[in-house]
Amino acid sequence: MNQSPLSQKQLLQALQLDAFNEMQQTMHAACAKHSSLMLIAPTGSGKTLGFLVPLLASINPELKAVQCLILTPSRELAMQIFEVWKQMKTPYKATVCYGGHSFDQEVNKFKEPPYLLIGTPGRVLDHIQKESFVTTSIQTLILDEMDKLLSLGFEDEMQSIVFSLPALQQRVLVSATNIATLPPFIDMNAVQLIDFTHLTKEGGVFQLHQVACEAKDKLSSLHKLLVQLPAKPSIIFANHRASIDRIADYLKEQGIAAIAFHGGMEQKERDIAMAKFTNGSAAYLIATDLAARGLDIDAIHQIVHYQMPIDEATFVHRNGRTARMFASGDAYILVGPEETLPAFIDSSISNFEFKKHSPKETAIAYTTLLIEGGKKDKISKGDIAGFLMQKGNLKKEEIGLIIVKDIYSFVAIKSDRIYEAFTLLMHQKLKTKKCYIKII
Repeated sequence: MNQSPLSQKQLLQALQLDAFNEMQQTMHAACAKHSSLMLIAPTGSGKTLGFLVPLLASINPELKAVQCLILTPSRELAMQIFEVWKQMKTPYKATVCYGGHSFDQEVNKFKEPPYLLIGTPGRVLDHIQKESFVTTSIQTLILDEMDKLLSLGFEDEMQSIVFSLPALQQRVLVSATNIATLPPFIDMNAVQLIDFTHLTKEGGVFQLHQVACEAKDKLSSLHKLLVQLPAKPSIIFANHRASIDRIADYLKEQGIAAIAFHGGMEQKERDIAMAKFTNGSAAYLIATDLAARGLDIDAIHQIVHYQMPIDEATFVHRNGRTARMFASGDAYILVGPEETLPAFIDSSISNFEFKKHSPKETAIAYTTLLIEGGKKDKISKGDIAGFLMQKGNLKKEEIGLIIVKDIYSFVAIKSDRIYEAFTLLMHQKLKTKKCYIKII
């Protein structure tokens, strides 16, 4: 194994951390000694750094080829891992591959092969079959969210990928829940188990509540619940895309700032949803379990189970979005008149009591402005802030979070200033580019 190009001090500085936590330190040491590992730890415990940091010592900088492969069940999770890798400020190139955008653009990224490839099984297998990159140099395979990879039916794709990696020396499985039986193709002998599931118990104050719904259609009960809860970032989980859209449309009609998020949406729509949720323009994200897998948002205060989780692993993952590592949080389970709690949920959890009068301010402090211009146009956050203040007559304190993507950007602007600013900006140039802007 090679020496890491970055010292621990440099890594911590880049990541803005004081120290790696116990789970991460244990994982770093284990990766140096074992060829087969399984890490089990709750959502929000820092698993990503647990498996990314050891990769630095396994990369041969002289070999210009893909050497490490990470498979994930969703594009959001793939992008999250990629962003953490970028934060680490390593000298090694990484590339992300997933469905929903141009295959040819991804092929072009392999002209100068990355050391690390992160992707979803279907898209990675497509590249392997079309020989976009050489697989004979891949020595490390990491299967992140392994429980979800299996439950979503990626077993055949993963098997084909594993069989195409002749030089594989290390396999790392990562999961938030224990996996009783591993498929034979994983071929992991003498697996070293790194079990940190106890962190769930040591985390923040987490409370479960069941909400009795009068009607089979839970929409009115959901609305009644939300107006009584603190107006803080919350995720509402449902099991089907059609349900997600229906819930979002209903809540918007009631004047509640909610936004849908699921795999049936185009990537730009998903980016818009995440931007609005992250910057405070939408208080409620309505999501499927898969869509929410890759979200790395620390400030989730409440979880609402609009539809029952399909199994215990899903229940654990959903609840793991809140009370992340010593924070506090609450989860509310909507129970219809013909429903009972699944066996894996304690039936003695508290009943939520509706108050008779609970008027609540539903206005949102920020509104999002979409700008058709981004990193590929050499546009930075500073450029956008200057544009808004100079051409839009906005003060610094009236501008919220700025998110710059490759070809478009999102800005949170105080809601009482957005329309005046939009009128001033719509015919202006950002740097030398005439950018299309839109209130979303």
